[in-house]
Amino acid sequence: MPPHAVSASVLVTDEDGRILMLHQARPYPGHPAWWQPPAGLADAGETPLATALRERAEETGIHPTTPLRPLAVDYRCAADGWPPVIDFAFAADPVPAGPPVHLSREHDAFAWRPHEEWLPFLQPDPSRCFPNSPPWSLS
Repeated sequence: MPPHAVSASVLVTDEDGRILMLHQARPYPGHPAWWQPPAGLADAGETPLATALRERAEETGIHPTTPLRPLAVDYRCAADGWPPVIDFAFAADPVPAGPPVHLSREHDAFAWRPHEEWLPFLQPDPSRCFPNSPPWSLS
């Protein structure tokens, strides 16, 4: 397998069905700052699940009380100076509405919004991954 990076993210929702997203404090070179779920690159020897758990805790201060579930795996080709990246996404059980969020220095804001309200803020590539009716919807 060619050299690649591994990243992991966690879809965090609350009991009201809102999704937690974090706003980057500093954009990546050549890109605007954007909203994203808790996510990050794996440390050497770290599994995707361990990366997801670590990033969620570091970036939000929210610690899981139940196991994370695999949600998706994606592959990004090398671009903009990045090697190929294998992205692992996990889902967590909903947290109580309005839990405190303790941001890391990587982010300057957070927001809880329903799925539909996040659509205009998604990066172009990941937006194709959001279905018209989210799987966590009760309707």
